[in-house]
Amino acid sequence: MSHVSDVCKKTFKSSLNLKRQKTTETGEGPPRGEICEKPYIQKGELNVHYLSRTKEMAYSCEVCGKTFTSKSKFVTHEKIHRNVRNYVCEICKKAFIQKHHLDVHHLIHTQEKPHVCVICNKAFSQKNHLTNHYRVHTKERPYSCDVCGEAFSQKNTLTKHYRIHTKERLYTCE
Repeated sequence: MSHVSDVCKKTFKSSLNLKRQKTTETGEGPPRGEICEKPYIQKGELNVHYLSRTKEMAYSCEVCGKTFTSKSKFVTHEKIHRNVRNYVCEICKKAFIQKHHLDVHHLIHTQEKPHVCVICNKAFSQKNHLTNHYRVHTKERPYSCDVCGEAFSQKNTLTKHYRIHTKERLYTCE
């Protein structure tokens, strides 16, 4: 099915691309998310955002069923199942799927902590640790249990919490 612009008469393969074109034609500024109106500089970013908000996933893993909005994230994910770990730490020999993960890992050996909390000056080696730490100050709890509604500041805490409802026990005394 093709989508045609009323203004320039160009044909687009998707309604999303047509909507982007209309935004450009009307001079409304950068492309914005249809649902939340968040502006984006690059159309690719808007596309990924749109897919995530509408739950339309372009790529699906045949092994585990996980879905992705971008091809690069999908390809990286596939390496997990194939256990492809091309990036190896020269110090401890730990191997990683992504170079970025190796780069972050190196900070453990160098004791570097480049990410500093502007509120209390606590330093972290990884940016996501700082992001999680900020929730101590903001009291933000973005992860909530869909069974009982209890909210948590970190996703892994929610995952552990779910075991209360599923009665899952990972460790047993032998």
